[in-house]
Amino acid sequence: AATFLQATLDVQDGGFGSAPKFPREPELIWLLDMLDSRPDANIERTLRLTLEKMQAGGIHDQIGGGFHRYSTDSSWSIPHFEKMLYNQAQLIEVYARAATAFDDASFARTAERIADFVLRDMTSEDGLHTSGYDADSEGREGPFYLWDESKLSAILSPEEVEWAKVALGINDRRPNFEGHSLPTYRTDQPDRDDVLAKLEVARRDRIWPLLDDKRITAWNAQMIEAFAVAGEVMDRPDWIAHALSSGERLWEHHVNVEAATLQRFSTDSHVSDTEGVLPDYAYTVKAFVRLFDASGERHWLERAEQLARTMHSLFWDEEMQLYAEAPVTNNHLFTRPLSTNDGAQFSGSSTAVLGLIELGRRLEDPSLELLGAQGIPALANRATSAPTAHSSLWRAAQRRLFPSLAVGGVAVTAAGTVRAKIDEGMLVLDIAPGWHINSVQPGQDYLVGTRVSLSGGSDDAVERWPAAKLTELSFSEQPLETYEGEIRLGLQGLNEQQRNHLSIRLQACDDERCLPPETLALPMPR
Repeated sequence: AATFLQATLDVQDGGFGSAPKFPREPELIWLLDMLDSRPDANIERTLRLTLEKMQAGGIHDQIGGGFHRYSTDSSWSIPHFEKMLYNQAQLIEVYARAATAFDDASFARTAERIADFVLRDMTSEDGLHTSGYDADSEGREGPFYLWDESKLSAILSPEEVEWAKVALGINDRRPNFEGHSLPTYRTDQPDRDDVLAKLEVARRDRIWPLLDDKRITAWNAQMIEAFAVAGEVMDRPDWIAHALSSGERLWEHHVNVEAATLQRFSTDSHVSDTEGVLPDYAYTVKAFVRLFDASGERHWLERAEQLARTMHSLFWDEEMQLYAEAPVTNNHLFTRPLSTNDGAQFSGSSTAVLGLIELGRRLEDPSLELLGAQGIPALANRATSAPTAHSSLWRAAQRRLFPSLAVGGVAVTAAGTVRAKIDEGMLVLDIAPGWHINSVQPGQDYLVGTRVSLSGGSDDAVERWPAAKLTELSFSEQPLETYEGEIRLGLQGLNEQQRNHLSIRLQACDDERCLPPETLALPMPR
């Protein structure tokens, strides 16, 4: 599937296929997953080219941040001007993860600008996120985003005007959209966020495109997950805090707690009576799993489990062996709609499978994992005719086959007892209360000691192990050497010329039992 996808790469301007050109975020996220699991020069080139060209084009709002829905041309220059929440959610994750994978400050800046736009212009007073901005204002498409030299001169100093004309391509002699200039970005020019801030403030006085203020459950769940993942990989605790706060608002406003059911959307004045559809459940389950990964707070797993079991009872189609889009309680349809292809967003059916697999692993509940995994064969049969349209399926299959791979910068053991991540170049192991991991040499042959190595190597990658704690446990006649709480480990032997992948072998135990040993796979930032 990756080979087929890369065969459609536009080698000049990035992206896949020709105009009109969509970002195709599901494929980009899937390629990042693949790159997290193993180095691949072709995937890296594909991602770098595509993300560089997109962030320099008019599809990227160079003044206010965020991305428009798609480009009408192959060079990403002139977009269709809608700005949708689900695009912002997926692209925050894409650019944040790419910034870490490639040590690219420009990608980090783009992720930050998307986040700033969402927090400033798409976050309502209740803490949830609105759906999107229309393309039109003043009766036509795009005027909110267009500039000419006289508008620059009314706002900026002469020196700043010259920078904007060169860096943003604002030139009355060479307008690029209906006699005006839509800013693009010349990468050979210095960043001037101070100038962009002045232009953004001045632009706020224009007639705005219409805002759709619905808070759609699925799209909010995507944004919650995006802030959690991006906050983790870019070390932005404020983004994680926003994700947790938005998750609480989603639970309070959109969930019928007694029935463990979801409503489709809310507005300023009320929560809709419309029942949630499959993507609402699937994205919310996955978002709550990610909130646990970012915070270690187990109530997110408990909430996710409640919604997951409702999702299975409402949407699982026993005959098709797939999750359908409409609930079984809907009696108005002759047949239950089913969509397994990814489009601008991940398929609800495959996302349901992925969410159940990840949730079951963190709860140490094989029955939940199996609820998800039983959908993989039918999805795989459909994917054979369109492999590049099923990125979410390949992600689910990868999680099922390799459950210890990191997700968004965090690797989690079964039962969620240990979370591993990289922080300021150090390996951080966060061990849940009531649990411990064995030391390097725990003192009993039947226990597996903790070991950290670079993937493909056998040498110890830890500079110096901290002193272990002697712990008395009910299953051992003598105290054992253990680690509890949070431990931070300096690393050695890293290859500065490439991205390093850590292999972490450990065994988690409580006072009464030990879980089977596991090996976590964690890619390091460059």
